[in-house]
Amino acid sequence: MGAPVPSQAQSGRSLAHWARCLPFSATGGGRHRPILTSAPAAADTIRAHLLDTGRTLEYYDLIITGDLGDHGTDMMRELLIKNDIDVAGRHVDCGSIVFGQDQDVHAGGSGCGCCAVTLGAHFLPGMQRGEYARLLVVATGALLSTSSSMQGESIPGISHAVVLERSV
Repeated sequence: MGAPVPSQAQSGRSLAHWARCLPFSATGGGRHRPILTSAPAAADTIRAHLLDTGRTLEYYDLIITGDLGDHGTDMMRELLIKNDIDVAGRHVDCGSIVFGQDQDVHAGGSGCGCCAVTLGAHFLPGMQRGEYARLLVVATGALLSTSSSMQGESIPGISHAVVLERSV
């Protein structure tokens, strides 16, 4: 559970994957309107990654999640603090980068879309310019099923982490 699967990228960046899938049940606004968040899975993935590797937060320039949104980010930070992990000052959420404060996406947008856009357009070019040496990218999502969500069942949140390191 959470064991790394190392590989070597063509570009010389080392990669390792950690993945978590956790059920999270919260409903709001009625039976058919669950509050979707992958915050518990993201928090558990970050915690497991740090424990498995023996690394600290200081090892990374940034920990990037995508996309938890404002509510999910707050929840993830609360869960991490309960495990004595404080990502404040070292964490950014891709959804917060893509969407402005005036847009009504408080619970997030698209995890795969936000993560891909910000990673490809901002963070990878920043690594090439030498602005970042090590990133922990924690993509998030939900395992949606029309039948389970219509029955009011919990929706599993999923998260996986990829370590990107710049070779000098």
